Amino acid sequence: MGFLSGVVPQSVKTSVKNMPVVKNWRDSKDFGRRYDEIVNSVYDPKLIQPVEDLDIAEIEINRNCNINCVMCNTSMSTRPQFNMDMELFEHIVKHTKSQAKGFTALHTIGEPLMNNNLPQYLEILRKHGVRIRLSTNGLILHKRLDLLLEFTDIIEEVRFSIDGASKETYELIRRGGNWERLITNMEEFREKTLEGTAFRRVKIGSIVSMDVQHELGYHLQFWSRYAPMKHIELTLVSGLSPDNSYFLTRSILKKHIVPWPPCYMLFGPALHILNDGRATACCRDYNGDLTYGNIRDSTPKELLNCDNVLELRRQHLENRIPEESLCANCYCVDPKVSSLFKLFVTGLIRRFSDNWSAPRMQIRFNEFFDMFAEGIPDRDRFSTLIRG
Repeated sequence: MGFLSGVVPQSVKTSVKNMPVVKNWRDSKDFGRRYDEIVNSVYDPKLIQPVEDLDIAEIEINRNCNINCVMCNTSMSTRPQFNMDMELFEHIVKHTKSQAKGFTALHTIGEPLMNNNLPQYLEILRKHGVRIRLSTNGLILHKRLDLLLEFTDIIEEVRFSIDGASKETYELIRRGGNWERLITNMEEFREKTLEGTAFRRVKIGSIVSMDVQHELGYHLQFWSRYAPMKHIELTLVSGLSPDNSYFLTRSILKKHIVPWPPCYMLFGPALHILNDGRATACCRDYNGDLTYGNIRDSTPKELLNCDNVLELRRQHLENRIPEESLCANCYCVDPKVSSLFKLFVTGLIRRFSDNWSAPRMQIRFNEFFDMFAEGIPDRDRFSTLIRG
């Protein structure tokens, strides 16, 4: 069945004519220069990172989710599903306030809109002047939208995690999701936020696998009704330790699959805090296997330099990760290829968003995957992907 076979209400059949347009991609030289930067980049992690600009990137207020997506499989998690207690949350928020960014998120693998204490968390954030980005699958947005609109002063960004632009594709990937419910919620969001102007940024994040490959041109057009096309992020699906089955079978560019370590999350100045206060090296630590301290007992600076995390870094740098470690079974598409894919999508949007044709753009996506099937094309060949 084609990608238009899903049930799409007539009211949401969409074009991009009213979408904000990023004009003037300037010329292909800019595209080429960025290609060179990516292809020639060398990842050089250091054992000790400066912590002056540390970032509490995520605070997990709950780890439970109302769906079980094929690429996430959150039902594997064995960690307790309790909500973070308010005293601990405020303790973390105070640390976040002291950071240069004063900015965080309220999730790791959970759906924050499920948390019954969400109003209290938002009040604490407002009290301390800490802003957040809120990531949600949108399925219970109808129960929480009015609450979110009360806190537009601290909700810097709303990001919808959505995959597929048809009922058939969406419900295949977002197991337990309901396409009609989602579209109804997105329409209400659009109406109540004056087409997205209530919040500073509205984004949509989507993974790219063989299951959505056929509808990417249409995907960007369809969802641009609810977020500017430049804020629709397409990301090549990555592995998920300990279960890589979806990634290994449905990744489009199998010739580019590589081990992920040494992992950028481990070497960056970012903390991921679980619902019990433990800091983890991985934003998708389903069982707490990669935790290295607790923010109840240590400052963020102490956590980022504690013996446990330093040993994790050494294991990555010295290629001696224990076989039983989650990191030993973690894979991704070559980061250079993933970055080139993002560059390609950015180029398409900047050049063609004001005259978008889903069928023509789908041909471009097909050309990208054909071009990268066996290796990384040279700069000139790659640049043809966004030429008019």
